[in-house]
Amino acid sequence: GSQSSFQARRSRGGCRTNTSTKLAASTVRSKVEDEKCEIIINGRDMKIAKPGNLYTGTARNIVHAAYGLDGTGFHLKDYEFDTLLQKKSMGFRNTTAYAVSETGGKFALYNFERRQPAADDVLVRIHYCGICHTDIHVVNNDFGMSQYPVVPGHEIVGVVEKVGDKVKKFKVGDLVGIGTQVDSCRQCKPCNKDLEQYCEKGSSLTYASTEQDKVTRTQGGYSNLITVKEHFVCKVPKNLKPEEIGPLMCAGITTYSPLKKHNVGKDSKVAIVGLGGLGHMGVKFAVALGADVTVISTSESKRQDALRMGAKHFVISKDPEQFESVQNTFNLILDTVSAEHDVGALLNLLAFEGVYCIVGIPAKPLEIPVFALLKKPLVVCGSGVGGMKETQEMLDFCGQKQITCEVELISPATPEILAKAYERTLKADVKYRFVIDCQKTFAEAS
Repeated sequence: GSQSSFQARRSRGGCRTNTSTKLAASTVRSKVEDEKCEIIINGRDMKIAKPGNLYTGTARNIVHAAYGLDGTGFHLKDYEFDTLLQKKSMGFRNTTAYAVSETGGKFALYNFERRQPAADDVLVRIHYCGICHTDIHVVNNDFGMSQYPVVPGHEIVGVVEKVGDKVKKFKVGDLVGIGTQVDSCRQCKPCNKDLEQYCEKGSSLTYASTEQDKVTRTQGGYSNLITVKEHFVCKVPKNLKPEEIGPLMCAGITTYSPLKKHNVGKDSKVAIVGLGGLGHMGVKFAVALGADVTVISTSESKRQDALRMGAKHFVISKDPEQFESVQNTFNLILDTVSAEHDVGALLNLLAFEGVYCIVGIPAKPLEIPVFALLKKPLVVCGSGVGGMKETQEMLDFCGQKQITCEVELISPATPEILAKAYERTLKADVKYRFVIDCQKTFAEAS
């Protein structure tokens, strides 16, 4: 294997030990005096021993849990053992998932280890996980930031299986939801304003990110288990179908948050651009808030669904006459489209002091003509999901108004079925969100 360099530092004990070894080499011991921790690398075996707490695993899994690598082709320098020792000494929980190991690759079963719950952690057995367009972007490395292997999925619903000693809001057996983030610094200005998604130190995304140690890789919900800080777990309404709740954790809060921020109500004229996973939730929320809703779509086939969901008007964006008829009309345009499209044309549909808000994530930058911003005072903005307080508010609102996502259930999922679901999602050929039945998919791993 490739050579690995480990460096251990302990702040209080003053011990600093440098150890270099090949994983397949003979036994190497690095003793850290503080807290009497001992790390033993022996070929591919690794143990962390602490008073009253013994964990036995493999060097491959230790490094993989921290770096998402396979233990055979990595080189580590100046590694800080502090956080790793603290977390790995608590033990692991074997986890089975579907992952992609390279850009645009195929899904395959993947085994890795989640941490056992710390004092403020909740361990959740995943029942359902939605397929978000962002999952596809990350799998295909459209943003140029993906690291592999990656387990996507941030629209999670499951049942609490274990809680830490300090957890107060949840107990074993509770049905819960987990969305796009699993931690943040919880100390900066945005975090203190319940806007953890804008954490100045960077929130820990559910996958394709790191925990707050900025080292340990996060992996998502196409899996059977997940361990999350209590603060980032939500209670879900008991009167709604669990398989229809998962997408609320992303598509739901992504559309609910800007509608609330921009004070949508009974006097509002709102246009929802696109009637997909995000768009259909935007329609349902805007209607529930009392707005006069128009759906703007490229597809006539979506008209009946839009009207059924409560929209009063439907406009085909490719029809110049229809498009012209709604110029200077809307107080808010909520753009949910993730493909390239003409934003300048949409700005012309806004009323005086109207707001254009984009929540879709196109892979390429959009062009905004400056002249459109000079003709009348407009607000052009985006919105990134919502904070945990607002996410819980959204879920409670859904329970009160009987709002859920319309889904196509994948039960069970296979690599071939997931590939087809991605293909159909890119073609907008799903009504309106694919959801993986993780219980059936990973039944043998339970």
